[in-house]
Amino acid sequence: MRQTTSWVLCCALLAASGLGHALELGPINVDPAPQTGWQAQVSVVDARGLTRDDIELRLGSAEQYAQAGINPEMAAQVRVDWDDETDATVITIAPASSAPASKSIAFLLALRWSEGQLTRPYQVTVGESLSAEALADSRFGPTRSTDTLFGIANALRPNAVATNQMMLALLANNPKAFNQPNVNALQRNVVLNVPARAALEFPQADVATAEVLEQTRIWQQADPDPLIDEAPVAQADEQPLQVLSPIINVVAEPEPEPEPEPISITALYERPEWQGLLNQLSRVESSSEGLRADNAQLRSTLSALREDVARLEARYNEPPARTADASASKNATVDVEGVKAWVLGQTTQALAAPAQAFNLPLVRWSAAAVAAVVTLLLLTAWLSAGRRRNRPQQRADGSAVVTTPANAPADPVEQASALIAHGQLAQAQSILDEALGEEPERIDLRVKLLDVLAMRDDRAGYEAEAHVLHAQLGDEQDPRWQRAARQGRSLAGENHPLFAERPAPNDAG
Repeated sequence: MRQTTSWVLCCALLAASGLGHALELGPINVDPAPQTGWQAQVSVVDARGLTRDDIELRLGSAEQYAQAGINPEMAAQVRVDWDDETDATVITIAPASSAPASKSIAFLLALRWSEGQLTRPYQVTVGESLSAEALADSRFGPTRSTDTLFGIANALRPNAVATNQMMLALLANNPKAFNQPNVNALQRNVVLNVPARAALEFPQADVATAEVLEQTRIWQQADPDPLIDEAPVAQADEQPLQVLSPIINVVAEPEPEPEPEPISITALYERPEWQGLLNQLSRVESSSEGLRADNAQLRSTLSALREDVARLEARYNEPPARTADASASKNATVDVEGVKAWVLGQTTQALAAPAQAFNLPLVRWSAAAVAAVVTLLLLTAWLSAGRRRNRPQQRADGSAVVTTPANAPADPVEQASALIAHGQLAQAQSILDEALGEEPERIDLRVKLLDVLAMRDDRAGYEAEAHVLHAQLGDEQDPRWQRAARQGRSLAGENHPLFAERPAPNDAG
């Protein structure tokens, strides 16, 4: 009776000591990845507040691989880790850097926490269509000498399933792991198959409780605790045998005290102490549900904060030129109507009063622009006349008479090409800058200088020289400008206004 009472009280204390952490390795999803070829995710269901510090994540051991029917050498072909955006709820799997190209990769995930160890095999198929699947249900174990089916069921049960229901489901799904069909007959060092939550089969909660109580009663009756008194043994050196007269002395034996009736398991469950423990357990479960809801809300808030911080960091790290272009484009879009109205008003005033038109800002700015253009044209004509005066004289047969010293340097373009071939980009740029200072009209020098600036990733210098080349050529369909524009898009981006691709004009006629 004392043993039975102790066992029941132990179960009650175990039930009231707190809820276990129910874990389940969920399904697997796989997506293509640019760097590794593929990346898979496995969700950890119902972590109940556990963090990655509470759970040990690893691949299965060689023995576990062999038990699952997987070649242990495949463990080196993948690497696993927790997802950075979640806390012990998503596992990421990717191929190892040294993994050979395989059409099919099988691996075994293992989770170890305070209540035990859970494993599940998966497979990723690489081919024309990328796919992944779970090869089997999860497995719990091996069981330890301190494990009970009550504790294991409490660690694996979903929130909507009672511990007694989960115990019966594990018993039905693993008959060979028990010495007999009884929840108390769990063997040691066995592995339990844990069916998926959608495939769990168990009776109703009240039926499950009655079944567990009945199995416990049968278990206790089959393992009694009898107290057998040993018979006294006479000593050999005591009084010698004597012949006594045949007188029978009848001695009245004391009536045995009636043994106390054993208390049934059902009666113990109906006691007020047990009901109080059940009420306390119910309150603990309700409090745990509230804490899990608060934890989920906090994780959602933290995820939103992380997204906001990531957006702020991306905006902070955005290049200044791109930000400036975007701001200018936005301002131009906003103020274009105002500019049109202002120009129309200035033109109307100038036509209405031609004598006072020069006082208008638009007219003054237009006159200044015309004067600048005329000055630039005159300067260009003067430079062209000077170059014509310095050209060599022509012979009668049309050939030029050139007087070149024997040690005269080669053409700047050839010198720059030789320096570029030897990787001396700075010297090549210096020679081309000096040559353009003497002959700014040479387009071949400026094209070669743009090549050097593109090789040196000098965006500012490239844009400045490209503006000059664009003005010199005056034709965006010129092959030299097309080549410079392609280099500019590679250096400054596809949306740069100077280098953007423009359709060729249709041929007239």
